[in-house]
Amino acid sequence: MGPAKPTPLITPSDGGRWMPQSSSDTVGILNYVEKVNFRRDGDVEARREGWVKFKPNDTLPLGTQHLNIGTKLTLMAENIRPNGDRCIVAATPTTIYRFTYATGLWTEIGTGFTPGSRWQSTSIDGYLIMNNGVDLPISYRVEDPAVQPLKELREVGVAKVKWIVEYNGFLVCLNITTIIQTHLATILSGPNPYGIVPVEQTNTISYRVIWSEFGKPLNWAPAVTAVLNNPTNVIPLPYPMSAFLPGVTRVAVINGGEDGGTLGGDEAHPNGILVTNKTNTAPFTITLEVPTAPEVPPTDPTFPTYPRTVTVMRWEDQSTMSAYKDLQGDSSYILCAYVLHTMLIVYRSRGIYVGRYKADVAEPFDWKERVEETPNVPIWPEAVSVVGDDEYHLYPGRGNFFYAFDGVNPPAIHPVMDQTRKRFFEGITNNSMVWTVANPVSKESWFVRPGFTLCYDHVHKTCSEMDASIDAAAYVSRPRPLDATGTSAGASDEDWFILSINGVVYTYGRVNGVLTTFFRDGFNPGGRLVWGRGALGDPRGNGDTFNEKKLRSALLHWASNQAPLSIRYKLFAAHDAQSTRVTCVDEVITTDEGLIPVHYLATYFQDEIHIEGGADFDLRFIGRVYERAIVRSASVTRNHA
Repeated sequence: MGPAKPTPLITPSDGGRWMPQSSSDTVGILNYVEKVNFRRDGDVEARREGWVKFKPNDTLPLGTQHLNIGTKLTLMAENIRPNGDRCIVAATPTTIYRFTYATGLWTEIGTGFTPGSRWQSTSIDGYLIMNNGVDLPISYRVEDPAVQPLKELREVGVAKVKWIVEYNGFLVCLNITTIIQTHLATILSGPNPYGIVPVEQTNTISYRVIWSEFGKPLNWAPAVTAVLNNPTNVIPLPYPMSAFLPGVTRVAVINGGEDGGTLGGDEAHPNGILVTNKTNTAPFTITLEVPTAPEVPPTDPTFPTYPRTVTVMRWEDQSTMSAYKDLQGDSSYILCAYVLHTMLIVYRSRGIYVGRYKADVAEPFDWKERVEETPNVPIWPEAVSVVGDDEYHLYPGRGNFFYAFDGVNPPAIHPVMDQTRKRFFEGITNNSMVWTVANPVSKESWFVRPGFTLCYDHVHKTCSEMDASIDAAAYVSRPRPLDATGTSAGASDEDWFILSINGVVYTYGRVNGVLTTFFRDGFNPGGRLVWGRGALGDPRGNGDTFNEKKLRSALLHWASNQAPLSIRYKLFAAHDAQSTRVTCVDEVITTDEGLIPVHYLATYFQDEIHIEGGADFDLRFIGRVYERAIVRSASVTRNHA
């Protein structure tokens, strides 16, 4: 037996990867087979923050500030007006709520929705746009009493959309279900014009992309065609149109002016013709401030006369950017779309398109098929995360792999996330509720699946597990108290990450870098670090699987006081990588002493740290040192202390 020597301090930065995909001896003592409720913070492993019930208005009792409705949320989002006023919106599959800071109450702003996919949301110019893939998309502003359907989207013939995203000031909708033209007038004239359309009256164009007017997510440039039998200022409509408001809207009447030109734009009406009246019962009409051009004897055989066909639209919609594009390719359907750098990445079931804004009214976007016929696309549309500062997209893909896509090169297997795939994919199917959210507080992407959450650290390029499955989350600013006029004075200096579990809203346990709690609503969730098996041969604890080692002690190094916690240290021994472990140490550490006597002879060793109880306390682990002597045993296997 050689002399006993301590290894150098083995720290998280020597390995520190969570590798449940690999065998225990491949993981070694530098990396983890389990890493639960810990996360990397600099050069240490730190206890993961917990959360407390949501209570932004400290002048009021908790009451129902934390919502507490008992139904899972599938959306949390912040809505911000251009003047800085803001509110938080939350949604179950059927009902939408908003939080009012002054009262500390959540109030319903929409209900009766049909459960579909997880609610998606995006913000444009003070409008929060929400979509569930079943109902017509809806909008909400801070000053609104309730959500409103995107009426103009229905009036241009859209029944529903699969996906929404904001790109460069446009609301982009993808995978479109349209209303068959012969049914449109009946639906919009009926008792529920903006409700769900019967499937037999629709047609799905799964590769179609449509977009709103720039900066105006409610505007979709509806137009109506009518046949006029004589000069008139009363224009018949096939159905009531929300785009035409009496005393507000100015229109252009194409082919309704002199010489077959546009009515409007003359010196008296440079900004179009004002709508002065509107009838919302059949027969539907709008009344204009001036009639169409009078009929005069034509001197030219091509001069327009009556009856004539005119097209009526808002004056500004003559130069609208709102349009659509069919990314037909092989006709595979669009899954989802996310912004990356200055591009809009459109994921299809068998390929990837990239859109770029080019500021051309006739053709605002340039579309290119970036990756053709690739199976390596997301399998859960809601589980695509933007990593870092628009570095790349990260997502679970086919074949139970995690892929990274940078917008240029074909998707590639992500080496760090690939080590977690066995743990993440096990027991879930494509129909499960798997989604992702960025947590700017911890600089992580959280991939949520039933049972637990996988957390990818953007800074340290490591993964960990959080043994909680959250339902919805958002990064928000705490509202300031209301001023004398009853409005919020914009955002506060506090940025919060809020989350929801089973209908209760919580605030994450770190606010503006200040730790607030490691408990979860007063409960200690515990945590554990389980390393792989190491042969303790070389200075870092790996190698020499041939000879036994006499392990005399282990020394744990902490960057914090651990005495307030109940920490259990376990150490196991084995003579090969697969055999049953033998317990060497199972000890609860109750003081700040880190030296653990061992005195055991084996080839492989494996240790664990468990938080089992104690105070709401910041535990930070630096690393460990082993004192061992190599026994020239040539793999003689014997179990003894």
